[in-house]
Amino acid sequence: MTMAAFSYAYSEAGISNATEKLCFMAVGDCTDEEGYSHVTPSFIAAVACCDVASVPVHLASLSAQGHIDVVGGSFRDSLVIRVTEIARQYEATPRVKIVSKAVPRRIRDAVYERDGYACVYCGEETDDFSRSLDHVMPQSRGGEHTVDNLVVCCRRCNSAKRDRTPEEMGWHL
Repeated sequence: MTMAAFSYAYSEAGISNATEKLCFMAVGDCTDEEGYSHVTPSFIAAVACCDVASVPVHLASLSAQGHIDVVGGSFRDSLVIRVTEIARQYEATPRVKIVSKAVPRRIRDAVYERDGYACVYCGEETDDFSRSLDHVMPQSRGGEHTVDNLVVCCRRCNSAKRDRTPEEMGWHL
């Protein structure tokens, strides 16, 4: 699993504690195809720049947040840790390089008319400053500038959605 996948995973999961982020990355660095990591607490401590005695506390916090499960081993020797789905899903999602092009005016106008200038996700009436267009299938996953793939979106919702689909966010059109 790549560091980019784990970087994305912990940013999406909302892990704000810097030491826990590094612990998560240490676990992720050793994860196999099934999502299991065989690591020692001393390795995690070295990557996270923390005391070995604090590793169980950080792992317990990550487990309580639903990011990992400690499924075997001991804190004296070696641990078997299962990483939850978010990192593995990101890793399996193909990404493409975005070559940014402006949405043609006729398509932009058609989308604004269809959606009534309101955010399709939260219903907020948008003005010229807060309005944007969102790609339902993100450009990073091959989404195109078509009327069927674009919706009116407020900047807050567009920023929260990033390069995910509405289904991945639990949102409905």
